[in-house]
Amino acid sequence: MAEKGLISKMGIFKKKDVLIGVDDILKDLIYHIEAGNIVVLEGKSGSGKSRILKEIMGRLGHKYKMIYVNEKNFENLRIDKIVRKSLGIVGQIFRLLPRNAILLLDGIENISKKNCEKIKYYYDKDCLKSIIFATEDFEKLNLTESLRHRIRKKFVLEKLNEDDAIKLVKIKIGEILPENILKRILSFSKTNGEFLKICKNIYKEYNTTGTINLEGLSMNIKK
Repeated sequence: MAEKGLISKMGIFKKKDVLIGVDDILKDLIYHIEAGNIVVLEGKSGSGKSRILKEIMGRLGHKYKMIYVNEKNFENLRIDKIVRKSLGIVGQIFRLLPRNAILLLDGIENISKKNCEKIKYYYDKDCLKSIIFATEDFEKLNLTESLRHRIRKKFVLEKLNEDDAIKLVKIKIGEILPENILKRILSFSKTNGEFLKICKNIYKEYNTTGTINLEGLSMNIKK
């Protein structure tokens, strides 16, 4: 992979126009997209990959045709049909191809050699300006060497830091928990999505009962 060692570590959550812990990674991703590069966005389920891709589509959709695919198994899909379908019925009938489109492959876990070669061909012919592989584990994708060599950079998504996690909950839910409890929940959570889900469940309980059993919460988290 080109430029080994270029790895960015971030977390992401979004509420309307509010983004937490993602400014740098979005700026860098958009730079690489507009520069016409292939990049990898790696992170566990719930780390925020889909949110980042949707934010990119929102920011660049007015400038480029966006081809978004959310499919784990890419063995049974044909990238040529997907690319032509993006041009509508005319593109499919006349087998047309786009120019400088952005291909966003979300949650991909497996991709065939034939699709790898097609993607490389479309990229080299400028049908695709840029490609983002969003996956849990880049090494398990088994991309062909020729496609791997065209990858410019890999971004690795990790959990939010404590300050951003606390800011996230205050924006999305409110100040219903003390910061030490939020930090404890964050340390217990495996991903950003799990952290937010736990906090939402606590908020739901609070709305239902009017109380929060912090002692019980602490005991559960310790186990």
